Amino acid sequence: MLTLVESRHLHSTSVSINHIFNTHRNRGIRHKSRDGATIPVPGSGRVPLPAEHSEEVKGSPKSASPSALSSLQLALSTSTTAYHSYDTYIEDGLICLKHKIRNIEKKRLKLEDYKSRLENGKALNQDQMEAVEKYDEVVHNLAFAKELQKTLGALTQDLLRGQKKMAKREQMLRADMEKKRLGTVLQVHHILQSLQQERVKKDFRSGLNHAPLPARPRAGAPA
Repeated sequence: MLTLVESRHLHSTSVSINHIFNTHRNRGIRHKSRDGATIPVPGSGRVPLPAEHSEEVKGSPKSASPSALSSLQLALSTSTTAYHSYDTYIEDGLICLKHKIRNIEKKRLKLEDYKSRLENGKALNQDQMEAVEKYDEVVHNLAFAKELQKTLGALTQDLLRGQKKMAKREQMLRADMEKKRLGTVLQVHHILQSLQQERVKKDFRSGLNHAPLPARPRAGAPA
């Protein structure tokens, strides 16, 4: 991490370099490319630079290249937060409720059979008679379970939609943070590369084009 003093110095250096580039560009000065060929600086009224060189001369890059961003987006899409555990818990709960409803339904059918036998004058044992007395309770429980299943199903859909929106929002936030971090790295890299150019070094040594001079040691100060 850069300290406050280093950040201010880096910003001042970047401004000075941009001013130096603009000064040389207005004068129509040529410079050499990486392969040694002489290239006219854009803005001098001569042949313009190719795209890759114009990016290098105009100033610090503002954003990453399309190819770099596409690779970044691909990496982020594969690392999206998944909510499989929540889906599993909800699915297990709905399955359990479904089995409960099926068991209550079987019990209701059995009690209806007991009631039919009782109405036809057939004799029932004590346990069957007690079960018939709970018929209304079983019907009420069955209706309540079905209503609960319907409500939970609707809430589950809302929850899953909310989780998908949250995952998408988190992915977008991570992508924005990575873009900013990558842009900062490219700006620092551009500044460091620019400081290696001979004309920039010359301006810093002589203090030309508003380039800050290095601080000189005071008289009598230890080396």
